[in-house]
Amino acid sequence: MHTLNQRRFLKYFSVLTLGLTLVSQSVAHAITFLVDETGYHPNAPKRVIIQDVPATLPLDSTEVLLIDPNERDMLSLSKGKVMHRVTEVKRLKKPQTTSGPLTETWVLDFSEFQQPGAYDLTLVGTGDKTTIKISEFHYWDTLKPVIRSFFLQRSGQEIRDPLTDIYHTAGHVDDATLISNQNLPGTLMNPPKDVTGGWYDAGDYAKHTMTTSLTVSKLAALYEWNPDPLNFLSLDYPLGEPGAGEVPDYLHEVKVGSDWLLSMQRRDGAFYSKVAGLNWPGIVTPQDDTQDRYIFGATTQDTAAAVAALASTARSFKKKDIGYTVKCLMAAERGWRFLHRNGPTAEVTPQDTKGSRQYLNLSNLKNDTPYRLWAAAELYLTTGKETYHQYFLTHLLDVPLAPVSWKNPALQGITNYVLYAKQPHPKTKAALTKVLIQMADSTLEKVKQTPYTVKFKNGKASSNPQILEDTSLLLIAYRLTEEEKYHHAATQSTRYLFGLNPLDKSFVTGIGNNSVEHPHHRLMQATGKIIPGMVVGGPGARDLDAITGSSLPPLKTGVIDYADEPTALRTNEPAIEYNARLAYVLGVLNAIYNTKEEEFDPSRQQYPPGLE
Repeated sequence: MHTLNQRRFLKYFSVLTLGLTLVSQSVAHAITFLVDETGYHPNAPKRVIIQDVPATLPLDSTEVLLIDPNERDMLSLSKGKVMHRVTEVKRLKKPQTTSGPLTETWVLDFSEFQQPGAYDLTLVGTGDKTTIKISEFHYWDTLKPVIRSFFLQRSGQEIRDPLTDIYHTAGHVDDATLISNQNLPGTLMNPPKDVTGGWYDAGDYAKHTMTTSLTVSKLAALYEWNPDPLNFLSLDYPLGEPGAGEVPDYLHEVKVGSDWLLSMQRRDGAFYSKVAGLNWPGIVTPQDDTQDRYIFGATTQDTAAAVAALASTARSFKKKDIGYTVKCLMAAERGWRFLHRNGPTAEVTPQDTKGSRQYLNLSNLKNDTPYRLWAAAELYLTTGKETYHQYFLTHLLDVPLAPVSWKNPALQGITNYVLYAKQPHPKTKAALTKVLIQMADSTLEKVKQTPYTVKFKNGKASSNPQILEDTSLLLIAYRLTEEEKYHHAATQSTRYLFGLNPLDKSFVTGIGNNSVEHPHHRLMQATGKIIPGMVVGGPGARDLDAITGSSLPPLKTGVIDYADEPTALRTNEPAIEYNARLAYVLGVLNAIYNTKEEEFDPSRQQYPPGLE
């Protein structure tokens, strides 16, 4: 019988022998670890995918270890202590290929390991490893640059930010004077209207009422879910930031978008749709885009969206700035009165050229009910007035229920109604709850069909916004049922955006070792500096962009393309509305994991590694 020390020696010797054997048997290969580059929460499910594993590598006898490189193993006296042995390793179906060595994909699950730290995930005997980070502040640290990116996307303001080394003078300060839907050469000038400020919509320098409304509403919805941690979020504004400190930084940034929406309202209550020049600007910084800029005509779609956003903003500021709450609510109700007096309309203006109405649903121009339904829901939640409630109940069946998009944003109001209405119609709430859970269940079933745990639709659009909206539905289903399967699936889906995808790519700028470096974004292209925390559109159908991208393997739906190139307008452009969706998902996951059973500690706030 062996003594304890003898048994330990034999076990160590056998592992060492196995490793040497595997090294001698292995052939040249390039194993790829797909991980969440931002890290893993201790209490969350944890998955890693290993691609390009040689088929000759024995799954059953290859040890996968989590090693703390800063600790010493007392048995071997070498640096690197084994902290966990990964036992749940599954092999996916071998690829059907006839060229090159046969490889396979492994899926690892180490959810039971919950100790915070940085570890080497190691395939014993191969020399292959990657770094795994586990932290209870995982979502909080990632949320900060995502929210802060809105500050760096502002219009009409000088940016001098030492944290990101982004500097430029104020651009488009004449948005205050270059007015209206008629002041083209040869037409009469309208009175000036101040429409400076706000956020640039995406990679160009246009500002849209529709996407700003969706952004503000989504950020307000996150605040409504759980405001407590967000009240402590410091965005490290540079000295001299106007109005900083009057309300929490999170709400201060929401106010930037809401203030601009207020400036876009006409006296009759309608909201203009857009501020932009008539031509696409070149690759220049904002102050160098000196073309004339115009306000584009009002629409009832944009008006209803702005009404919804301002009503939700009013709720967010109720305990922090009652004066601003009243201001936003008065504007929202004035907008609703315009909608009540007018049927679906969209003013056609002289500057309506190609691309100018990209956020106007021209295919269904005569039906703006989805936008009105959203507005009615938000107004009812804010005011409790039965007029808005009755509109919502009366027209609910007139709107198809689908994930939120600018073409049909109704579900934003519907989910808020189900979650937050103080006196909902009981049968309506029950029916809507059932539908929301069914939609989440559909996503849940589809994410199980791929190791990347996303529901991917191979349509004529980029995929990341759709993935984020599906993930939001999973989180809402968790709120309604308290079943962990929903927020576990949401956790896994979110990781797709941060590197756990076939390209081993983080689709969020500045976050991860292989993040987006060449987005379609004029400010980043012109300055050569990355704004951290901006999610790009992501892979789409082949030939979605007019360039040849990297081909990804089928995700149960066909081959999709993506290229990290500035000319990839559809798949590699960030947008404020995309970022609002990402912020919502990260913020809700933080609330679920960090405030459910333990007190949230707001004192530790920092960027993810590499962004200090």
